[in-house]
Amino acid sequence: MQLNHKTKTADCTPAELAEGVEALRQCSLNNLIKAKSMSFANDLVVKSVKYNLSPKQAYWVFVLMYEAMGVAVPGKEKGDNGKRVIEDIGNVFAMFVEAGKSLKKPGVLFPDVLPGGHSSLDVKVYPGYKGDSLNVIVPSQYPSKVAWVDSNGSLNWKYGNKATTEQKQVLTALLKEFAADPTTTVAKYGKLANRCCFCNKGLTDPKSVDAGYGPTCAGNYGLPWG
Repeated sequence: MQLNHKTKTADCTPAELAEGVEALRQCSLNNLIKAKSMSFANDLVVKSVKYNLSPKQAYWVFVLMYEAMGVAVPGKEKGDNGKRVIEDIGNVFAMFVEAGKSLKKPGVLFPDVLPGGHSSLDVKVYPGYKGDSLNVIVPSQYPSKVAWVDSNGSLNWKYGNKATTEQKQVLTALLKEFAADPTTTVAKYGKLANRCCFCNKGLTDPKSVDAGYGPTCAGNYGLPWG
């Protein structure tokens, strides 16, 4: 697939366009598209079902898809990667600052959240060395680092990462959810997997199962308990 930014057309196969349309549809369902572009994006998805999209329409399918996922548009890489897409990321930094008072390496592991080949994969988010960014890794993959988020909320995809379009979409949605409400998010995924997202231990005590994390981790991360 190639994008011509001068003519605003796309040269792609029917299979590539179908994949792009489906990715754009998923971005719309997960509210990853900017409000001003949402109607246009949905119109392209609907038209793709009834008609063969023109090269110009195909161009906007891919551009809107890349922008929604915070991925650099091919041919416009300079300045695109790192756009601010993760609002309220300061909530996550605050959580890790609190945990850093008692832990050397704070972090959150979201169990079984990323679609994989045969099974779902874990995703880990933890502070960078200098504390001004958050690393996003998939521990079971090599290389494991997929992206990082700067303190201003800019999402950067690591060059050469192996994440698929679908996985990047899921990761973006997860990071936005985490930033909006860290406590509720870690509790939600802890309950779903019956594993604490902080220490990765199974939840057995009734209070821990109900909270989504245990008392020790609650104290370390400054979360409500009991």
